[in-house]
Amino acid sequence: MLARLRIENYVLIEHLELDLHEGLTSMTGETGAGKSVILGALSLLLGQRADSSALPDSKRKCVVEGEFGIEGLGLEDFFRTHELDYEHQTILRREILPQGKSRAFINDTPVGLTVLREFAENMVDIHSQHRTLELNEAAFQMSVIDSLARHQKELKIYKDCYRDLKEKQKQLALLEAQEAQYQKDQDYFQFQYQELDSAGLESVSLEEMEAELDVLNHASQIKELLAQSEDMLNSGEGDILTRTAILLQNLTQAARNDLRINDMVTRLQSTLIELKELSREIGLHADRIVLDPQRAEQLSERIDLMNRLMQKHQIHTLADLVRLRDEIGEKLATMDSIEEEIRKCRIAVDQALEKAWKLADSLTKSRQGVLPSAEKKLRNLLKQLGMPEAQLSISLNTADELTVNGKDRVQFLFSANKGSAPDVLSRVASGGELSRLMLAVKSLITEENLLPTIIFDEIDSGVSGEVAARVGEILADMSSRMQVIAITHLPQIAARGRNHLYVYKQSDHERTFTYIRELAGEERIREIAGMISGSSISEHAMETARELLERS
Repeated sequence: MLARLRIENYVLIEHLELDLHEGLTSMTGETGAGKSVILGALSLLLGQRADSSALPDSKRKCVVEGEFGIEGLGLEDFFRTHELDYEHQTILRREILPQGKSRAFINDTPVGLTVLREFAENMVDIHSQHRTLELNEAAFQMSVIDSLARHQKELKIYKDCYRDLKEKQKQLALLEAQEAQYQKDQDYFQFQYQELDSAGLESVSLEEMEAELDVLNHASQIKELLAQSEDMLNSGEGDILTRTAILLQNLTQAARNDLRINDMVTRLQSTLIELKELSREIGLHADRIVLDPQRAEQLSERIDLMNRLMQKHQIHTLADLVRLRDEIGEKLATMDSIEEEIRKCRIAVDQALEKAWKLADSLTKSRQGVLPSAEKKLRNLLKQLGMPEAQLSISLNTADELTVNGKDRVQFLFSANKGSAPDVLSRVASGGELSRLMLAVKSLITEENLLPTIIFDEIDSGVSGEVAARVGEILADMSSRMQVIAITHLPQIAARGRNHLYVYKQSDHERTFTYIRELAGEERIREIAGMISGSSISEHAMETARELLERS
């Protein structure tokens, strides 16, 4: 339950601290006094989006802090999962900074809003006037039936299975789309691969081919120059080798009489040996040079092919062409294997679908099992709320396809008057009838699904007199199972509270502030009397207020 609430710097609230108690607490005050402001602050604490415009003092942060008693609620796993300190009295805090950012804490540990909301879902249900319209929505009606069926664990298992099914169906759709695209692209990729593969990219070097072609294109000129060079070395009149030999002979003879020439002799001997070797190599290389126009043509065509492929694919090296060929090869291999992937994926989808249908069948049986009792209890509650002729039936129809909640479609059919056939709520129920029906639903749910705290914001809309007294009885009955806070303008309901909070405004010369205080004794009698007679409180109203409190 919510044991304490502290609010600072939020809309009309400068500073507010409030202790709350078990049972039914009535909250009253004039219209516009700030009851909705307190609910707004509490909603922030439970994970609602923050807005820095709610800070009256833009230089200070807003703080909303609540202390919750959670012993016996089975929340230990939640704290372990999120690595939080478990305390029987757990403190939630929400801060809105002047810059617009917000922070959330559970027991002084920072948490994200998702974690804060998850905790709040186990703690408080705030029912405001506009939420009565949820009763018209199929999703809300289904959640009511599921709460009564108490199969939340089974429903979670189904939803996990349903999400898995949808993921597998999505994967299958992607594979099938890929297969369709592959069928369009396969011929194109196959042609590209064969063109690149047949080019023999890994067996050649473009530089080597270009060098060889350059030799072949100038073979005649090269052979002629080599022959001339060989002749100059050792053939013809005055060849270099003969002249060098004569030079060596002369220097050798001179060295006999001048030892300083010996070094020159040695160097010339080495030169003569090198020249003879060079002459031999020139001859051999000249013999290797062949005139091969056919080979030159082949090389020219191959080089043209490589350049054309690189230009076509906007690639600058043969290595990049090799990588491109391999990538296309991988695509073709994937195309070849996608049929097997699709086959396996279809099997997985069929298995997930079969499992989901079985789980959905189980949910349907569970829901059908609670309908007769739920209808009967709701009709009895409506009678207590001044609708003796009201008829309510819950239609549960199965569909041919699964949804996130199973295979069922639910409809609440309602008639307030005798002789009128039940019809869809949104067509036949007035605002006041919806309010009473929502109260009946909430009362029924709390018998099965005990949240620690529920807050009603003017659930008494559209009712008065004896019906208001019945509403108060139902709220009091609910408060025996949980903490109930009822914001009300009706004295019959306000008098039912074990505790009574009064919300009011006061102004100074600059601002208006909202305050709240607990009422007791004569002060409470006077507040309820004012709700009966207005601003001019009569003795009769005071006496009626006393009677209401005594009966309650």
